[in-house]
Amino acid sequence: MKNVIEVNNLTQVYGQKTNKPYKALKGIDLQVANGEFVAIMGPSGSGKSSLLNVLATLQAPTSGTVKVNNQDIWQLNDKNLAKFRGETLGFIFQEYNLIESLNVFDNIALPLSLQKIKKAQIKKAVHLVAKQLNLTEQLNKFPTELSGGQKQRVAAARALVHQPSLIFGDEPTGALDSNNAREMMNYLSAINMENNISILMVTHDAFSASFAQKIHFLSDGQIVQTLERHNASREDFYRDVLTTLGNFNE
Repeated sequence: MKNVIEVNNLTQVYGQKTNKPYKALKGIDLQVANGEFVAIMGPSGSGKSSLLNVLATLQAPTSGTVKVNNQDIWQLNDKNLAKFRGETLGFIFQEYNLIESLNVFDNIALPLSLQKIKKAQIKKAVHLVAKQLNLTEQLNKFPTELSGGQKQRVAAARALVHQPSLIFGDEPTGALDSNNAREMMNYLSAINMENNISILMVTHDAFSASFAQKIHFLSDGQIVQTLERHNASREDFYRDVLTTLGNFNE
């Protein structure tokens, strides 16, 4: 199986020119297969956000290589990197990041509008993803009229509408209550399986992580353990995640 992400010897150092440089990532090696759902977990300061930012093309690494779809992303110039980001990646953030002045349809359509796709194609794509995420009745509403769960589904639809190879989730259930978090994770699982889109999600929440097929645990800038679900039920995997986290806290 081909990999959508291949990371080799990735390092991230902050404050290199100071007397106290901080090494946030220490030689990370990581692969994510096409169609795989992977979670990243770890305590505060473990390097989760730094890793996500580098993989999501938001922050250049100090050293190492990051290939997405076999493209060494940090060898691209700014223009090509922006094009690559817009066409290949989708993003779901904790705080939704919806544009309040746009209705749901236009928020979802934004990635396609920026690519100057024809209006007929945009309409078809938006309605398709809205149906998949149960948002058809909300398309004419504005973000202020939506619940938290609906807002996050709009964010997921926006991430999905241009059919990216890879979706990044940054604490996608962090602002949701338990019922909406479960609903959101069910939708993400459906997106992963039905659309065969790879998902890499950073989360502190064991329940959310249990929907993934594989979990990498970070500590002090390194991957120190990997947990794979295999054929286990989500409930059994959840218990394994809790046990692993308990071992970290001992």
